[in-house]
Amino acid sequence: EEENVIAAMRRLAKTYPMVDSDNVFSTATTLMTRHIMGQQSAVDVIDELEAMFRARYDDLHRDA
Repeated sequence: EEENVIAAMRRLAKTYPMVDSDNVFSTATTLMTRHIMGQQSAVDVIDELEAMFRARYDDLHRDA
């Protein structure tokens, strides 16, 4: 709950090192911009980031 968006990105990058950062960069940038512009709360952005990383991870394992 007290985690900020940047810390969440760092945590997720460490948690999912197998996910190509280029693959998530565009979406992550869009989400972080929404938060910075006050359009979305940090909690909501972090939830979306977590879901995105998990989906990319699942895609990797589905293709393997």
